[in-house]
Amino acid sequence: MTKNTYILLLIVIICLGGSKVKGQYTSPEVIATAGDFFSNATVSISWTLGEITTETFTGSNVALTQGFQQPTGRLTVSGQLTYKNTVSTPVSNTKVYLRTFAGTIVDSAITASNGNFQFYDTPAGTYKFKVTVTKTWGGVNSTDALLVSKHYVMLALLTGLNKSAADVNNSGFINSLDALIIAKRFTGIISTFSLPDWLYSADTIILGSSPVVHNLKSICSGDVNGSYIPALKLHKNIDFTYEGEIQGQAGKDITVPLKATENTQLGAISLVVNLGEQAIQIKNVEMPANNGTLQYYVIGNQLRISWYSTIPLNIEKDEPVFFIKLTSQQPTKEGGAAIQFSLTDESEIADPEGLKWHYQNWSIPSLTFGSESNKHLFTDLLPNPFSSNTQLLYNLSEPADVRFTVLNTLGQVIKTNQLGNQTEGPHTFTFDGSQLSQGIYFGRIDVIGKQGPQFEMKRMVIAR
Repeated sequence: MTKNTYILLLIVIICLGGSKVKGQYTSPEVIATAGDFFSNATVSISWTLGEITTETFTGSNVALTQGFQQPTGRLTVSGQLTYKNTVSTPVSNTKVYLRTFAGTIVDSAITASNGNFQFYDTPAGTYKFKVTVTKTWGGVNSTDALLVSKHYVMLALLTGLNKSAADVNNSGFINSLDALIIAKRFTGIISTFSLPDWLYSADTIILGSSPVVHNLKSICSGDVNGSYIPALKLHKNIDFTYEGEIQGQAGKDITVPLKATENTQLGAISLVVNLGEQAIQIKNVEMPANNGTLQYYVIGNQLRISWYSTIPLNIEKDEPVFFIKLTSQQPTKEGGAAIQFSLTDESEIADPEGLKWHYQNWSIPSLTFGSESNKHLFTDLLPNPFSSNTQLLYNLSEPADVRFTVLNTLGQVIKTNQLGNQTEGPHTFTFDGSQLSQGIYFGRIDVIGKQGPQFEMKRMVIAR
């Protein structure tokens, strides 16, 4: 009987599907320097340099391999690896291992573009999976720190793989320290966790007489809300709008308020601020409402801010959320544009439940820095903080009309002092704040001279 006739006869037997057929089995081995293998649900093709291409067609009860009919007698384990987010993003090009309880690796496979994987010729037994992910870590910010805090105080409990992702210091317990560590990694104060960057469901399967289909989930450590969508561009829900301008002097500190533009209740804030090309030095970041956990760090020309609290923060329209104290050692270029900070797509604000807010704009002033020779600037406010009186020290580079105004944190004028036309040189003014309530204010000095109208603001604190 010719080879082709034999193959034809076996195909007829497969199509009839009447009874199971057993036949000879071959397992040749060839040593070669090149080759490859491809398979899907019905066909597998292997080729080896210098050898004949081998094809295998599989039916429900037989397998046919290039002239040899064999019993299937093998079991497959298959599944899909996806990220534990709302859209179950496939995790591709990732190695999945099948191993015994003793840790012996039985087989391995690389996930396809749809996250699918499959193991062939697996003997019956009990197995566990191991997954090695080499993809970029991400999806972690202040919102995750908030949710970890809420879990610790039992306001909202995490479960399953999300709970495992919360124990970032790998201590076996979840508490406020894990939340703090998450905030520190978002800001860049630290770059790693004690926990591996990627976790996966450590499931167990029992392989008996039938193939097993078992899907796996993965998640980045710290991403307890499963917000990360690998390979997808982030979309911020907050941006800056520019209102007013603060004129400072190179080498001198100024305080920049960042204000909400609508009534907002917050549980977490994650901001990544681009400081621009000018060499800005951040001296401090603080909040008028001193509750919750605030972390900040500067990496290159980015200021990264994290805040979260299980106690909701209620912010009214035009109320400052942050005060950023900064300076620049160089004046702004003459005739150049004012400095305007911007937010990256990593920025996010969330409500007290850890849900992203609708899109908001927060206001921030533009900045310019002049040299001492061409700016009217006061040099200091002493003492500050103060209980009743403080002394304003300022210097005029030319004769000018001077006014000193005190504003509250909403930008409302509390008191105005007309200091009149004054000569070039140093001056002092004693401000009486004994009638004001303790708290945070801003002192603004306005001067009008031949160089035109200019002003500067300085933060004031009344403490009793």
